[in-house]
Amino acid sequence: MKYSGKGKTMQDPIFALSPQDGQEYIYKFLSGGIGLKGSLKDENGNTVDFLEVTSKVKEPYNLYFIIQHATEKMPLKLESAVEKEKREKREK
Repeated sequence: MKYSGKGKTMQDPIFALSPQDGQEYIYKFLSGGIGLKGSLKDENGNTVDFLEVTSKVKEPYNLYFIIQHATEKMPLKLESAVEKEKREKREK
């Protein structure tokens, strides 16, 4: 993640495999806390999460994480789980 982008702007976001990766990156790699958080769309329509990094030493700042691929996969996983549940009910 560290080398995928600087994350300081939406135009240069950090690549994350899941929406939780940005939080883990901040907690474990930066040893920071999280303030505000949200999702935006970039100029290409990709989903980008922003997380406000907080610490006792620095002023809060935002980091941006591109999670478009994860948002595209999540509905498929949800659909698969629903289909599996329907199938299991039919088999009973």
